[in-house]
Amino acid sequence: PLEGWALASATDDALSDKPVSKNELEPGQRLTGTVAATAAWGLDVRLSETLRGSVTNMHVAETGSTDPRKHRKVGDEVAVRVLRVEERRVELTCKRSLVDAPAALSSYETAKQNVGASFVGFVTGADPARGLVVTFFGNVQGRVAPASLRARGVALDAFPSGTAVTCAIVGVETPRPRADGTQRKPRIKLTLDDVDGSASSSLPP
Repeated sequence: PLEGWALASATDDALSDKPVSKNELEPGQRLTGTVAATAAWGLDVRLSETLRGSVTNMHVAETGSTDPRKHRKVGDEVAVRVLRVEERRVELTCKRSLVDAPAALSSYETAKQNVGASFVGFVTGADPARGLVVTFFGNVQGRVAPASLRARGVALDAFPSGTAVTCAIVGVETPRPRADGTQRKPRIKLTLDDVDGSASSSLPP
């Protein structure tokens, strides 16, 4: 019968919870994949027969960049979380603190609605004048002001790029539009909770 033919022709992925298209993914989504290739730049992870994602060397281990080949090999099963979905690629993270975080900050709207809540992110920049840049899922970014770090007795250079940190949202400001009328990204003000991702968010998974 026709129904039997359709069932037999379907792939295993189509009959499981594995994604088969980027359209099924969103930042913060947890997945399990298999390492398909390793290189100095990172890992190529097979999420299904039709979909792959990449883990850069910054996101293989908890702190900073590292050679992925020292941590993973082809065929390893890995727990990952979607960092962002782009037109030509899917960026993933293997950082345990990010994968296990109870909630993901993946939009500026979520930040506005959850002032006071804590979320796990990772350091992507440090500037003496502007402070610590922390990136979350969906390429959402916030800053820990230099004064906030000084109040905690924390040095700016204590956080190599890629270090997982937990921050509380102090506030979200909407800057004035540019001269051409286009809107700037909101500015998320953060305060540092810890550096190992142990603090939890008040949001559900």
